[in-house]
Amino acid sequence: MSGDVTQGTLLVVLEGLGGLYSPQAQQIFIIVFAHSVVLVVFMLPMNCYCRHVLIMTSRPLRPSKTFLVFGVACMLAGLLATWAGLAFTWDGNGRLYGSCLIRSNRLILRAAVDDLFTKLCFLSILICYATVYVASIYWARQTLFYIKQRRRSYSSKALSLQQQLTRIMIVQAIVPILTSVGPGIMNAVTMLLKVEAGNFGMTVYGLVSWIPFANPLATIIIIKPYRKHLLRMFGAKKLFSVSSSTGGSYSVTRVVSFVSKTQN
Repeated sequence: MSGDVTQGTLLVVLEGLGGLYSPQAQQIFIIVFAHSVVLVVFMLPMNCYCRHVLIMTSRPLRPSKTFLVFGVACMLAGLLATWAGLAFTWDGNGRLYGSCLIRSNRLILRAAVDDLFTKLCFLSILICYATVYVASIYWARQTLFYIKQRRRSYSSKALSLQQQLTRIMIVQAIVPILTSVGPGIMNAVTMLLKVEAGNFGMTVYGLVSWIPFANPLATIIIIKPYRKHLLRMFGAKKLFSVSSSTGGSYSVTRVVSFVSKTQN
């Protein structure tokens, strides 16, 4: 994925299997991709809010409220993604903008910068991204302060898990600056101001395409229970455990090693 603003026109180049299908299918693929990108951004404040409620009240959100919170996020992401997809794919006469193909798997999309529909779309994305990021930082900060104040009331295991969750919240607050919120705001600003971003713009669009991959990967790497669960899914298992006793009091020492099931 790459793009630039040139002579009042925003050009975005998508390369992949979607370019092999009909224009109608291409439009669906574009909207689905845009939805996945926007949804990852919107999930960050939702996760921060749910964790904030859990830590403050010692109980999770009710299922109905959880469904409502994430349903609103999915709905807003869907609206923005559809809006962006329509702005990029179709002109006022119902013609597909990206009908010009350089290669069979490459699709060029263009959006007129001066078009009011496109301007409102990118302005809405700019406002939503900024709001999402501020809300995420606010809830994560409040949660972190609360954990520090009640540090002694947590067990060592619970505190370790909370510290891991805090780290992933920090990472998920930093990663969007490079992969979602930052590029999204930069794209919107360059489009609204009609600024040609050049090579920098291509780099920014390249980062946007990694949004659905970067955030989940960071979560898996940092959160230990997730990482262990994936190891078990891919065939890792506990090899053996050793018990020892000293002076009548028993202590159990676990020696854990992970081996592939294919070696058995």
